[in-house]
Amino acid sequence: MQVQGFIYGTIGVWVAISSSSLAHALPLSSFSVIERLAIASSQSKVDFERMKLLRSVSKTVRQRPRCDYQNRIDNIPMDTLGTLPAALANAVMQDAQERFNKAELKSPMAPDTPADIGVQVESIEPVTWNECGGGFGPSQPIRGICPNITVSGWRIVVAGEGSSEPLRLVYYIPEGVDAKTWTPQPDGLQSLSEAIQRRILAQIAKNAGVPSSSQRLFWADPRFFDRCLNAREGVPSCGMDIRSGWEVQVLVSQTTSNTPLQQPLWVYHTNFTGTEVRLVSKGLWMPPP
Repeated sequence: MQVQGFIYGTIGVWVAISSSSLAHALPLSSFSVIERLAIASSQSKVDFERMKLLRSVSKTVRQRPRCDYQNRIDNIPMDTLGTLPAALANAVMQDAQERFNKAELKSPMAPDTPADIGVQVESIEPVTWNECGGGFGPSQPIRGICPNITVSGWRIVVAGEGSSEPLRLVYYIPEGVDAKTWTPQPDGLQSLSEAIQRRILAQIAKNAGVPSSSQRLFWADPRFFDRCLNAREGVPSCGMDIRSGWEVQVLVSQTTSNTPLQQPLWVYHTNFTGTEVRLVSKGLWMPPP
């Protein structure tokens, strides 16, 4: 069900985003913690045993599993790490591994390639950015009043080797974070290649019947979805898989409007490579004061 609402700011405040309920055809124990949470967030009914498991998982929502660190750090030349703590680099590697190694990304690979998509660090560099004044740092939302805070940290680019097309994820790590509690998350806008962005906008144009030239990719966040991209409710088969992808916000130009400052903003869920998109909500966006 779609509900229109007014949206302010980049992330915006809108009313109603659809979600789908998941019927677990696979046991939760076969998924990682973040995948269990992706399933649990849209599940409407669970049995008693699963409820106990979900309570246990919820207590560790900010504590991603730390495993196989030595094997992961072996892929990073020590001279590349610089001042970046190894534990933080490993956390990024693990997150990228979870996002890259999903069935739909591995299926188009050649038969003689490894079973999993390899994760390789392309670059690690120290960076400094300002939350309000910009700089070479994370993508910043459009906002009115913002804090004049300077942040130092690192920018790390991770590539998926052996995939059917170039896949990269860009992470920013603030200096001083604790590896035990910090949860890595790629920068959505900087991780989406131009090819994937064009693909997403082309799919939206086809589905909505509007020209690609009238759309602008406004924001993107990395997500984990069910098989149906969390866009279909009450479909048991949707719970068969966990897919990595993106929640994207698209601004749509309009020629005439009674409120010229407001623009239609559509929210879509898309798979990782942008070949499949699902509309989840529509609203209006207005520049912040």
